[in-house]
Amino acid sequence: MKAHLWHTAFKPATGGAPQNATTRMLLLVTKLHKNGVLSAEAKGRVKDQVLRGTITEAELQRQYGSAAAVHTRNFSTTFNPFAPSAKKHQEATWSTVEGTLLVLDGDSIQPSSKIASFDMDDTLITPKSGRAFATGRNDWRWWNPSVPQRLTELHQQGYKLVIFTNQAGIAKGNARACDIQGKIQDLAAELGLPLQAFVATSEDKWRKPSTVMWDYFIKHHNGNVAVDNQQSFYCGDAAGRIKAWDGNPHTAKDHSCSDRKFARNVALPFQIPETCFLGQPDTQHFDWGSIEPTTAMQSAGAKAYEGNLTASSQEMVICVGTAPAQEQSGKSTFTKRNLVPQGYVHINQDTLHTKSACLQATEKALAQGKSVVIDNTNPSDSARALYINIAKERGVPVRCFTFKTPIELAQHLNVYRENMSGVKRVPGIAYNMFKKQYVEPRLAEGFTEIKPITFVPQFDNPDQEKLFHQLT
Repeated sequence: MKAHLWHTAFKPATGGAPQNATTRMLLLVTKLHKNGVLSAEAKGRVKDQVLRGTITEAELQRQYGSAAAVHTRNFSTTFNPFAPSAKKHQEATWSTVEGTLLVLDGDSIQPSSKIASFDMDDTLITPKSGRAFATGRNDWRWWNPSVPQRLTELHQQGYKLVIFTNQAGIAKGNARACDIQGKIQDLAAELGLPLQAFVATSEDKWRKPSTVMWDYFIKHHNGNVAVDNQQSFYCGDAAGRIKAWDGNPHTAKDHSCSDRKFARNVALPFQIPETCFLGQPDTQHFDWGSIEPTTAMQSAGAKAYEGNLTASSQEMVICVGTAPAQEQSGKSTFTKRNLVPQGYVHINQDTLHTKSACLQATEKALAQGKSVVIDNTNPSDSARALYINIAKERGVPVRCFTFKTPIELAQHLNVYRENMSGVKRVPGIAYNMFKKQYVEPRLAEGFTEIKPITFVPQFDNPDQEKLFHQLT
């Protein structure tokens, strides 16, 4: 069918001069663009290849000729870019959500209760250059020759094909959004199948394994059709597999477990590419690579502290965490729930913005006879001394609350806070800086008591608790 369309699509009118290969190829490129198979950028790129002679007619037919036989489910006509009388379907287009999520969608992409969803890199495709990261839009080949056939089978079985991919290199300046977008459009064109895509371009709330990208897809891009999670699945290579997981001592470990976590968080069956495309079984030799929130809750216990939390007379409480942001050790939540309602003035640099403002607010509150809680990270003895000296000048006793939250839990809370409130997560480098500054609190600094506080999660509603249980 492809060959027939290829030769008849450019048959010259009666009496016309025969068309040479270059003319036929340029006409094909124009028709592919007109019918939505090639974007304007892709059209220019392929046209340039034709004119420079770097692509043959056979290669062009192999790459794009399959688009002639695209038959999209729920459409009454077959999309044939070679046939002038064929019905033209609206090209899938890209949109941007909140600046960092890219979405590919269009009328040709129909909703379905069965979702076959995939990571992209090293799952559907891999760099043909052999490098770890693709060098541009054209640096790709199918992960395995079986990928196109399997995707076609899934489409024929009524599955909607969707890509969910992390591409933080865009925000970091290591990759161009247009290259990633064009590459995905090229995949769809070569497949000749409708392909929907969601691209998280930064290390923010959209990034897998967070469910925010999936939730947005469900709410806005599946035509209000409920997804059958048991019939659907997610496939990705970031499965946390350990070194030599397949028995081969030369097999490297996976770079992360984000795809397996993502599938679990959105309650989808998970497949590795070897299972989806080669029929091989998954392995139990993998590591989640992060804390299990449910286990953390069970081991936390029911009570966060021993003894009296508040004082009957004026005092200062200085909080010291073990992470570079207040919410990562649970300090801010704890103080707002337990001390502020008891009349303690909350001193926090996130809200007051500067150290100077915090010190001034502290002096003012103590002068008014109020108790204060210093809810900053306060990692060093020198940082704590600034507040202790203010208390000493007024004869106010100072206690220290230490929040010794395990680093793995602190990192989980970092992402949880971002997903819940939109506050951008603290970058990994901040942990190393905090560690260098941290000095264990001592009574000799001027504290009357050092009280350890154990993290015990508390939630205002079921949605917060559900979010806390997601793997990060």
